[in-house]
Amino acid sequence: MTPRHATSLRRETDDCSPEGERLCTNAMPLRVAVAGLGGYAGSHHTIFAELEATGAVKGAAASDPRLAEISPLCEQFDFASRHVRTWNRFDDMMAAHAAELDVAVIATPIHLHAEMHEACVNAGIACYLEKPPTLDPMCLNFSTGAWTAS
Repeated sequence: MTPRHATSLRRETDDCSPEGERLCTNAMPLRVAVAGLGGYAGSHHTIFAELEATGAVKGAAASDPRLAEISPLCEQFDFASRHVRTWNRFDDMMAAHAAELDVAVIATPIHLHAEMHEACVNAGIACYLEKPPTLDPMCLNFSTGAWTAS
């Protein structure tokens, strides 16, 4: 399956350098979602907010099961004014947004990585998976096969 993001990063010679070093100015922003709010996920949210200001990305959604407890982070990342939808459950976020996403970042505890990664691969969404992907060698073999197949 070809990830949808491949068409979002189209290059056109009239707007891009001959070397293809930058994205076209008329390319649509990548629509991103992040699983996780605290810890390393915060770095992703901060960077995506900065990239959103340049028009390179558009934050679409974020999920975290502790959403109510860490709601100040939603304010810190300015989700409301950026129209980033928040979800308690990753599955609910994917059900609502998978068809529109280009990229998903999984910045959650390790034991959640495999299932979330599989959902992204199955939906054809490019996925940045925080390391380590898993602590289970069998699960890593399965994920590696999923990466190869996609």
